[in-house]
Amino acid sequence: MSRPADDAADRPEPAPRHTTAATTDGVTSGPSGSVTRVTRGRVVLLCLLGAAITLASTMSTWVSARVGDAAGSSATTSTGMQAAPGLVPVALAAGAGAFALTLVDGWARRVVTAVVLVCGLVLIALTGALLLDPSAAVGGAGDAFSAPTPSAAESVVVSTHVAGPIAAVVGALVVVSGAALGLAAGGRWPTRAARQVSGPRVQRRRSDWERLSDGEDPT
Repeated sequence: MSRPADDAADRPEPAPRHTTAATTDGVTSGPSGSVTRVTRGRVVLLCLLGAAITLASTMSTWVSARVGDAAGSSATTSTGMQAAPGLVPVALAAGAGAFALTLVDGWARRVVTAVVLVCGLVLIALTGALLLDPSAAVGGAGDAFSAPTPSAAESVVVSTHVAGPIAAVVGALVVVSGAALGLAAGGRWPTRAARQVSGPRVQRRRSDWERLSDGEDPT
């Protein structure tokens, strides 16, 4: 008479189904339990960090030159912001765009993220142009150099200090990476309105559960 129970006990349990679930704020769970988080906050921090690295790199010496003429020779140096003046405003624009990502949603978020991405690419282009032709910084630095201009000099020896430009490129790549992640995962981010209402609801569910555990009627 106990045969049905034995059959039920011998019946193999179904294998657990692996699912991939996407949650709010860019959190995606895979079948192996791994979680990839591309949240709005992390994208903003990446872009701000990259812009800050680029801005900091412009304060170091990028180009040095020894200019000689009939009166003698003198050595001059130029920082990144002097050798490539466009770096600072573009980096500031990237940082401002990253901050703006915390305030906008929908199509405006996509536009701002694209602008930040373009700023990162422009930073790379400006730095690359300086590395390819550092002598242009000597002729275009103006008041940054106290020595005679190369046109009036008999000889000009220009050297590049690569640490600053490399740091600028690294910062620009961080900006580009953050913006690219934002474009790819931004569609899964909750809107500002959803974030504002989710907090009280979660708090209410927890409060009701605690009241029910204490024997009270949460309704």
